[in-house]
Amino acid sequence: MRRQFLHENVSWMVRKTAELMRKYAEKRLKEEKEMRELVQQVADGHKNSKAARNLTTDRAVKEVSEQSRELLSQALEEAQAELSRKMELICQIHASSSDKSLWMTLRLVNYLLILSKI
Repeated sequence: MRRQFLHENVSWMVRKTAELMRKYAEKRLKEEKEMRELVQQVADGHKNSKAARNLTTDRAVKEVSEQSRELLSQALEEAQAELSRKMELICQIHASSSDKSLWMTLRLVNYLLILSKI
């Protein structure tokens, strides 16, 4: 009887140990799976963050390029207007040198030199 009781007790302890080991293994597998999912979420978050940063950078570059293009266009228009004004003065100098005095021609040349320094 005692032997049977010990055998049942040992058998029960073996089953309990096996059950506890199985539960522990399941728990570890579940924790590992959750950890992998968490790592994947963090990695995805980094990818999304990088994509958002790239998108923001692309927008900023495009905006700066457009502003630069507008400023260059405006500077070109101003330079063309200045060149047209200088050409007009040169034409006036040529026209006045043929039918006016040398004094008037020198005044226009001096005025042109002053404008070119501005």
